[in-house]
Amino acid sequence: MLRVVGAGLGRTGTLSLKLALERLLGGPCYHMAELFAHPEHVPLWHGAVRGRMPDWRELFRGYRAAVDWPVASFWPELTHAFPDALVLLSVRDPESWWRSASETIFPATRGQEGSPWRALVDDLFATRFTPDIRDRDASVAAFERHNARVRREVPRERLLEWRAREGWGPLAAALGLPAPDEPFPRVNTREQFRALHGDAQGEAERRPGLPPRVRREAQGDAASIHTLLAGAFPTDAEARLVAALRGATEPQVSLVAEGGGAEIVGHILFTPAEIRSPGEPGRAMALGPMAVRPGRQRQGVGSALVRAGLAACREAGERRVVVLGHPAYYPRFGFAPAWDFGLYYRAPGRNPAFLALELEPGALRGPGGEVRYHPAFAGL
Repeated sequence: MLRVVGAGLGRTGTLSLKLALERLLGGPCYHMAELFAHPEHVPLWHGAVRGRMPDWRELFRGYRAAVDWPVASFWPELTHAFPDALVLLSVRDPESWWRSASETIFPATRGQEGSPWRALVDDLFATRFTPDIRDRDASVAAFERHNARVRREVPRERLLEWRAREGWGPLAAALGLPAPDEPFPRVNTREQFRALHGDAQGEAERRPGLPPRVRREAQGDAASIHTLLAGAFPTDAEARLVAALRGATEPQVSLVAEGGGAEIVGHILFTPAEIRSPGEPGRAMALGPMAVRPGRQRQGVGSALVRAGLAACREAGERRVVVLGHPAYYPRFGFAPAWDFGLYYRAPGRNPAFLALELEPGALRGPGGEVRYHPAFAGL
């Protein structure tokens, strides 16, 4: 039974909100990421876009909350189906929202041409948002129109308007729950999306550029890698992490991508992570950090690094890989939700950003357990 219906559109902090609501409510929160974990939901949502509403209670069976697209476009139907649920309108400044959406999720929707997911998204935007997502004025107008309708039609006693900077307080108060004594989750920022997942914006968006040459990190590359990481992320935390891990763990797979003139334009690192299970402890290779120089994003650099890194891990005899990354990006390489294998990071439960891959069939069969990264990751 849903306790929260999210009416806020994508890029209003919805992935952070998902993790926060799961922490508060002690159960899963539906998000666009669920469509990648449950592709059988895509035709149900596409049917809804065409006017054939599903059994909402059956679709959300087991979920405590629901946020992000496509949920946000069906807030009128869902507030009726779940009359006791809080309606949560996550918002941000319209100009800030447009800059974020136009550089991340809107270009990403132009990938996967001909797929059921792409057909759903195209029809959803055309009928319940705007068909002109490349146009700034049309998109901002649709964003403001959506929010105004929610404010106008949802009874005040049911509505919570929330901004990501407000953190735990308003959410916990509206739900009658204590605010957790821990930092509010802040994930999937525009900078993180673009630095880590530039290729998620789709092959159709690639700009001209030389194909990358991927090779092992060599002696003398450390300074160039540090500069790349420091420039690709909002802070130098990832650069310092890679420096701390260099030589501190074995085995490691550290690859760089070279552009023209042997310039390093991308880097990926795999380091060992411990799987603490009720049976015999195991090991997985943890992917990350991975970064592509902003000027070379959407040119296949990230994809080349991931594929080469997985091949190198397989050749080294590794059997499993885990990643904390964007749930819309890594499934193209075969990753699936880690919780499907009983694996979790920090706390038991489904985390859409924590994914796993078997390099050898059956390698993740077993009781599962907690995945622990090297202590250096605690600084991120």
